[in-house]
Amino acid sequence: MKRSIDLRKCAKGALGVAGLLLLAVGCSDSDKPTNNEDPIIYCDRWIPTTHYVARYYDGPLSLFLNEFSRGHVLVVVGDRESDDYIYNTEVYPDRSSADNDARYEELANYYGDVNFEAGVPEAAPPVALATSFREIHLVSDCDYDADHPAGTPLDDIAEVGWWSYAEYIDSGYEGTGGAMKYIERMDRIESNDLRLIVPGTLRFCLTRPQDDPEVVHTLTLRLVDTEGETLELTYSGAGEELPLGSLSGDLWP
Repeated sequence: MKRSIDLRKCAKGALGVAGLLLLAVGCSDSDKPTNNEDPIIYCDRWIPTTHYVARYYDGPLSLFLNEFSRGHVLVVVGDRESDDYIYNTEVYPDRSSADNDARYEELANYYGDVNFEAGVPEAAPPVALATSFREIHLVSDCDYDADHPAGTPLDDIAEVGWWSYAEYIDSGYEGTGGAMKYIERMDRIESNDLRLIVPGTLRFCLTRPQDDPEVVHTLTLRLVDTEGETLELTYSGAGEELPLGSLSGDLWP
């Protein structure tokens, strides 16, 4: 079973992450729907809807190195210049079009996000990647240690973390809702894990130092989506320049 952490327990650290902003703009308890009373979400209005995810990023996909700190690499999946979102028009009525509505229903049905019958906060409606990934791998162009010669996967000494709405939607919307934080060793990622990802929340790190701290490694992170398309990100460094640490604690300070 994947290690997941309730968003409510990590909300303070996640407030700075795109896609997880739950803004305190002031509403009374009476404004909250009775079956979606997450105590950390404050809003000026809740919008009733039959689907939980309010929009999906459905544009071009690339990997960007967005942050390198505390031994973790934050990876952005998407195109930072693109505004290719598919909208739930119950939440965004002005975005309705034949193409948008058909694609949104396709995604909602694919992910089982139907029959929500509650409300989402107007201040921060849930957003997810339309694309799911079936594989994630990390390799180096040099010998990393005795067990990992050049070109072999480093997946067994790497961790990956992400946030996802999958558990909440899969459960039939049981509980208070929200994204969950997942942390897993990279070689234990299964084909159904990396879906309904909150944009801007994917991280990875190595958990074992290299044998020779002077060797400069070019690491390649590979993500394979459900259609077999591959995305790659490379980063070069040696010793402390490499993303070395653990994701087992909070992903964000």
